[in-house]
Amino acid sequence: MASNRYTYATDMSNIAAKLYSDWTGEFSTEIGVSYKDVKSDSVTNSNLGAVEATTFYRGPSFVFGTDRYRHANVSQTKNLILSFDGTYLFDDHEIQFGLQYEDLNLYNLFGDNSKGSWEFSSFQEFESQTIGQYSQFSYGNAYTNDVNDLAYDVSRSQLSLYVEDTYYLTDDVVLTAGIRYERLSSDDTPTLNTAFVNTYGYNNQENLDGLDIILPRVNVEWTATDDLTLAFGIGRFQGGIPNVWYNNPFQNDGLTYVAAPENAIDAYYNVNPVTSFDGVPQDIQNSLVQGAGSTNYTDPNFKLPSSWRSRISADYEFDLGSLGNGYKWSTELMYHVKENEAVWTNTALVESGLAADGERIIYDSRYTGDLADNFDIQMTNAPDDGRSIILSTALAKQWDNGISMTMSYAHQDVTENQSGSSSRAQSNYKYNEIKSRNVDFVSRGHYEVEHSFKLNFNYVTQLFEGYDTNVNVFFERRSGRPFSWTMGMYKDGDLGDTRDFYSNSAYLAYIPSGPNDTNVNWSQSGISWDELEVFLNKAGISERGQILDRNTATQPWVTTMDISIKQEFAGFANGHKGQIFFMIDNFANLLNDDWGIEKTLDYTSKAIYDFGGLDNDGKYILDKVYGGADVRDYSSTNLSSSGWQMKIGVNYKF
Repeated sequence: MASNRYTYATDMSNIAAKLYSDWTGEFSTEIGVSYKDVKSDSVTNSNLGAVEATTFYRGPSFVFGTDRYRHANVSQTKNLILSFDGTYLFDDHEIQFGLQYEDLNLYNLFGDNSKGSWEFSSFQEFESQTIGQYSQFSYGNAYTNDVNDLAYDVSRSQLSLYVEDTYYLTDDVVLTAGIRYERLSSDDTPTLNTAFVNTYGYNNQENLDGLDIILPRVNVEWTATDDLTLAFGIGRFQGGIPNVWYNNPFQNDGLTYVAAPENAIDAYYNVNPVTSFDGVPQDIQNSLVQGAGSTNYTDPNFKLPSSWRSRISADYEFDLGSLGNGYKWSTELMYHVKENEAVWTNTALVESGLAADGERIIYDSRYTGDLADNFDIQMTNAPDDGRSIILSTALAKQWDNGISMTMSYAHQDVTENQSGSSSRAQSNYKYNEIKSRNVDFVSRGHYEVEHSFKLNFNYVTQLFEGYDTNVNVFFERRSGRPFSWTMGMYKDGDLGDTRDFYSNSAYLAYIPSGPNDTNVNWSQSGISWDELEVFLNKAGISERGQILDRNTATQPWVTTMDISIKQEFAGFANGHKGQIFFMIDNFANLLNDDWGIEKTLDYTSKAIYDFGGLDNDGKYILDKVYGGADVRDYSSTNLSSSGWQMKIGVNYKF
């Protein structure tokens, strides 16, 4: 509903200046200074808390009030960059060197759920204003119940030094070698949590101050003939982690932000109806206790993520006789190794046993009582390295009659530990599909596009002398992104997950070997092997007697075609010129309603069955997916990209 919408407003100011100096014919410098100030705010349509009323499971929901992630969401980034770059020519060498100092100030106020969130599992409960068995209320805020106390204002800086030498070994061979050094500094630290220190024996104040990294790089380019150029390069690059990951510990220090305990919520709503959505009941506000919150923290031994990237490429120009001259073919093979990838674990969980399959770990929380649902999400480094193999090749040709063409193909083979798609530590942990919590492993990458074919056709002529007519057709066909088959979960704590994590389907499915699989308690299960096998076969799951790997399935292929026609025309005065354009995005869908459709998944996983828990011997109890299993490789149609769109307009330049 309209009250749930918001406007993401951004205000940016930017200033930059550079001074170029040529001191001699061999030596020149460039001095730069820039300052950027960006403030972002979520302008909401309501002051109510977040409310959702569901008609039935997986049925339509009515959502109104303020989105829970916009209850308080303001950020400001101030970025000052000072740089010095020099170039010195010496014999056959071109030596470049320099330094850059970046000072970054970050202000962030994020009060997730600070107005409260009411979720009703049915219209009946919404109408009766009751929080029933499958409905829930949640609330989190500063222990003072003043959301402004959640804000943090921190600064960090980065110093970068580099030197690079481009050496012309011969007229045909160019060698470029260099090294870069980067160092992080910060005087700001998260608030010390003494309870955290007592629990773990180290503090929660790691701020990456003093972390540094050395980045060597080398590249060789050889002009083998007038028509053929070969190149090879290898180098190390910094991982490019978003600043918000570094600053999550300032937001969740375990002292300031506190989630209302479930027993306090139950105690209130068991005897009181929901009377309004414009305020959190005082009894629940009073349940917030300083120091009773969950934490985000950075591993004290954290290393800066980086990647070793190597590439080999070839550019070749050739003729094809009667088919024309000047064909340009280029191809490149890249191999990346991801070192020290960032991953997230919950150190509040302690291993307590194994499921009957002998692989899946069962956990218990180290906390009890009102703190039993607390989590301690640690950003640390992955134990194993992911890698990417990317092959791309392209052929281009331009004819004298105004026709030009480019066709290309790209193949990706990507593995990773976690996708890290969220700014929040608990979300990166929560939505990572796993076999066991806190056990990271390398698997197929979530953003991998295994195959991609592209064709671009362009024709330029002059129907009217002096004014170009341009016709362009772009065609693309690409494979879908991967997804995982998991166990559906709702308030299932048998594997050790607590309130924030026990209702999302993150566990990769265990696939029984058959009706006699002793790791499954078939007598207590709500689905038989014969029924499950039908779903497995329809979903294309051939594995048996094992936990599936992550991203073993793939969403459907996507095919699109766009066209555009542009015609220049004379302006109203000398030096003026106009252009009429006519464009159709997804032209294939205009030709046929079944073409150009992008079918995707709403999430990165799908449940093949529901997890009914573990019996006393750790055997799986399996149930049918609530509301019915969907074994298709998609769940919805992306309406924004599946329909055709026509644009007609005029550009006028003067």
